[in-house]
Amino acid sequence: MEEVEGQKATAAALTSQTETAGPDPMADLPSFYFNSVQCGISLSDVCIIASLDGVRKSRLHMSYTTAKTLMRGLQQVIETFEHAANHTVMTMDETNAALTSIQSKEAHREEE
Repeated sequence: MEEVEGQKATAAALTSQTETAGPDPMADLPSFYFNSVQCGISLSDVCIIASLDGVRKSRLHMSYTTAKTLMRGLQQVIETFEHAANHTVMTMDETNAALTSIQSKEAHREEE
């Protein structure tokens, strides 16, 4: 129960941060939206290419330590959201499998 309350408090804090009045200290930072990513590695770092509707929009390079920290932070935020929404967010692979299944079923119906 304490964990649930902590997650609710975290979600509330995240929400209140986005609704804070006053000057935005991050207003000068570039902002972009993407709906797909590709990840790559080298001997010394990780690269993420962010795309929007198949068009590459940004490239991020980071150390392995930073990448792992990012992974854990994203995982924590998503888990908090999933718990609050009582819904598991699907990955792109899971979404693709579901859409492929739907298309396959529709194709079989059309053949009948």
